[in-house]
Amino acid sequence: MSGRHQRAARRSWWRRRYVLVGVLVLAVLVTAALVVVSLRPDGGHPAAATKTSSTCKAGVALTVAADPTVAAVIADIADAWSARRPLVDGVCPTVTVRSQSSADAASAFAKTNTTLPDVWIPDSTLWVDNLRDAIRGADTAANSMWLSGPIATSPLVLATAPGHAASVRREAAGGWRTVFAHPAGLRTADPKTSTDGLVSLLTATAALNGSAAAPSRELVDSFVTMSRAVARSPKAGLQALAAAPADDYRVLVSEQDVLQAAGPQSGGTDDPSQVTAVYPPGAAFGFDWPVAQFTPPGGDPARRDAAEAFVAKLASADAERRFAAIGLRDSKGTPPAGAPAPATSYRTSYRAMPSVARVSDTLRAWTAAGRPSRSLVVIDLSGSMADSIGGGQTKIELAAAAERAAIAFLPDTSSLGLWGFSVDRTRSADWKRLVPLGPLAGRVGPSTRRQALISAGKSLPKRTGGNTGLYSTALAAYDAVRNGYDPASVNSVVLLTDGANTDKRGIDLATLLSTLRSKTDASRPLPLITIAVGRDADVGTLRKISAATGGREYTVTKPEDIRDVFLDAVIRTS
Repeated sequence: MSGRHQRAARRSWWRRRYVLVGVLVLAVLVTAALVVVSLRPDGGHPAAATKTSSTCKAGVALTVAADPTVAAVIADIADAWSARRPLVDGVCPTVTVRSQSSADAASAFAKTNTTLPDVWIPDSTLWVDNLRDAIRGADTAANSMWLSGPIATSPLVLATAPGHAASVRREAAGGWRTVFAHPAGLRTADPKTSTDGLVSLLTATAALNGSAAAPSRELVDSFVTMSRAVARSPKAGLQALAAAPADDYRVLVSEQDVLQAAGPQSGGTDDPSQVTAVYPPGAAFGFDWPVAQFTPPGGDPARRDAAEAFVAKLASADAERRFAAIGLRDSKGTPPAGAPAPATSYRTSYRAMPSVARVSDTLRAWTAAGRPSRSLVVIDLSGSMADSIGGGQTKIELAAAAERAAIAFLPDTSSLGLWGFSVDRTRSADWKRLVPLGPLAGRVGPSTRRQALISAGKSLPKRTGGNTGLYSTALAAYDAVRNGYDPASVNSVVLLTDGANTDKRGIDLATLLSTLRSKTDASRPLPLITIAVGRDADVGTLRKISAATGGREYTVTKPEDIRDVFLDAVIRTS
């Protein structure tokens, strides 16, 4: 993740210790579809006995990709190790370290045509899980990843100007729930590009939402407030704080960020223009730096052994001292020597690593909170939607559940409407307006629009019947959103269907496509996003309809995918 300043000498955090019960046998051959995680009995790194040689033969040239937060120190450790001429399998390895943000690396390594480094050190185990999820089932060399425990950790803190530390400390005394329940003045970096930002959101979700699957109104409201003041990066947030010490606000960053910003090289902790850390009590997500090693099947054993020897060096006492010098705690959470009193007296209490699904939902809630949206949801109610797609549920039951889930992610400032369609759904049209498009907090009869949408969604399984009036409905929905276009919001139509158009009395495909193209205006973007459910859906036609408006088409063949696809369609494009 790009975003946090480099350390002198970033998705980073804590412990996540990998415990092995019994005897662990390291696999020699790794199947292309399986990510293998190297587990150590002590959660640490491979023991590698190396000798030194005064006359080295040309050896293995290792490559290491390290997050910018530790890249410079990793390079120093590599230089010192190579200078000793370590002898591994009869040759002396050399190490080249490149600085690469964890987010960029995880994205790049998921591609099949990427040349992988021998060792990868992201700033959080979250990125390892992200990569593992992205390549699941794919034939890619990244499936050869072996993972060792963290080489360093750092807790999440509130950074503030020293003059406000006492008042912020009093406010935060109630713990992380208090912090996020009153988010005025709270700033974080973009969670899509910064581990600091993502760790902050995950901590907010755990504090305000607990184990609930759907985001609470309190959480969404907190995200709405926080999204109005996003720092370009953790470093930018701290620089703005130091430049205006009279301003009373807090920045969510790692302890390492604060120790570096307030260190001797920047004026010292006594300088009132600098920043200080406040430690809210209670468990939070934190930062760690795990070590991943890529060893594709059939690779050079000497390269693998050299990489293991270098990884072992990263867990040495010398490396630990170097990490402490840039403000990092050790793998057990022990504060670095010389850290200010609040750091040394604060004992980390880390939450267990969240699932990839939990992380995805948190980012969806954040995206929805930060972008005003105006979307019309149009769901196929033809008779075939009552058919099962597997898992014991019908297509319409899953679509209805997905619609209700999406509503939970959207803030009151979002606008949403719901139509159902099939041939001759009403006397004059193939569609019926179930809930008119408007703000979720607005009134629809005796209830709020949010409540009306939830109620209408529950009724969808009882409304199926008839054939598929796709073309006329798509054009009518597009016109309905276009006629009330809101330039301050992201406008869209989301249409879900399991079939092909069967209404012979309405417009044909050519007329629909030409009409949509004629109404599309780049200065007033209005994508029509289509979701094809099941194997009988006319995917090719839906793709053309979406393309005519600058939208996209999703295809769903597995029941468990409908929820996530629907959420992406409504939220990520909204």
